Amino acid sequence: MNKNTFIKKISQDYETSSDLVNSSTLQPPTTLMLELTNACNLACIMCRNPTMKREKGFMSEQIIKKAFTEGRKLGIKNVALYTTGESLYYKNITNIIKQSKSFDYHTYLTSNGLLLNRKKSKELIEAGLDSIKISIDGTNKKEYEKIRIGGKFERLLRNLEELHQLREEMKSSMKIYAAAIITKVNEANIKKFKDVYGPFVDGIFLSPLVNMSGQLGKQYEKLKPSVNSEIEDEWRPCKMLWDRMVITKEGLITACCVDYENDLVYADLNKVSLKEAWESTTIKMWRQKHKSGNIEDMNLCKTCNAPMIQQVEVLEKTNSILID
Repeated sequence: MNKNTFIKKISQDYETSSDLVNSSTLQPPTTLMLELTNACNLACIMCRNPTMKREKGFMSEQIIKKAFTEGRKLGIKNVALYTTGESLYYKNITNIIKQSKSFDYHTYLTSNGLLLNRKKSKELIEAGLDSIKISIDGTNKKEYEKIRIGGKFERLLRNLEELHQLREEMKSSMKIYAAAIITKVNEANIKKFKDVYGPFVDGIFLSPLVNMSGQLGKQYEKLKPSVNSEIEDEWRPCKMLWDRMVITKEGLITACCVDYENDLVYADLNKVSLKEAWESTTIKMWRQKHKSGNIEDMNLCKTCNAPMIQQVEVLEKTNSILID
């Protein structure tokens, strides 16, 4: 894994977001992220979900409808139907997708793909889902099942192949992506992701492991890739405070998509509007703290390295692998 490749992409990502962060006028968020559920069917070694103390549950359809209605008024264009859990656990997810599309949102989700079957895949396509990203993380059975504890490699491949086949049969424009977190466990096989998953997806994304806002503790040091891809000696504010709103299954609005214990909640959608939350005193103060780097009193942010490590696109249908 080439450090310079990652560093170059991180710099490009930052240049793209810096105008938004430094604008004198607050822009509306681009994306609404909904934690349909914080429950998950796996216990991945690089995830905080297995040790989450917050009660598992599901977002109410009342909160979802309010978020969709007010999000459109606020100018939001994208809806991400996932944060800390496995969204395919949500019983009425196809109805939620249809509802999102009725507001003309670009609608997408990330899933581990293990709960897919032919019926579910067909329903997702018919509902109008714009894209789905399947978390893969391993290029063979041993590697995958060591990382994604409780997962079955054969089932993942079968479900992904079937999803792709259905999309082609139905002549759908839905994009299928794959994503992997690069750790010590899988870094030696990084170029094999294309061979294994390339025939079934439109793109593969590799991301070096981040410390989950410091929540991984010693596990991060144990698992982080051998090549350090982190920008050093330079503070960079987290663009999430400027470009998205994250709503937890309880209807709380948090500044972080990996806020497993609701530590960065700044508003309650049960009590205020999205517009009021976006313009609230608390989040305005947090944006200023991020711009100045004065985040010592902000839980999660003060121990997070995610702004220094950003996603790298690896494969497109017309491209070779981008990692040297």
